[in-house]
Amino acid sequence: MTYQFGLEQAEQLFRQAATASPAPRPLPLFYGLNQAGRAIAAATSTATDDDWKLTGHGIRAKNLSDQLPDVQISTEAPGTKGSFARLSQFLGSPVWGTTPVPLKLP
Repeated sequence: MTYQFGLEQAEQLFRQAATASPAPRPLPLFYGLNQAGRAIAAATSTATDDDWKLTGHGIRAKNLSDQLPDVQISTEAPGTKGSFARLSQFLGSPVWGTTPVPLKLP
């Protein structure tokens, strides 16, 4: 059920984003990606028991009151239930780690 509903909601949110003006467009895109990630997690064959259930997005931000290039982001540690780290694990894709990374690249 989670797989089916997740894909359906993701599709609906992506359609909304396609017709939205630029200012609100990131919201349905973010939540569409969130629902697609939950569908992927529900369909994975590598999760055991309720291991596929995701909690939160799994990305942290620092310096949010600073200028956008100075904002730093980091992921939760692998093995946690945050979407980003868990999906990376399910898909065999490494995360960049818990060390903060600036949005502005050198």
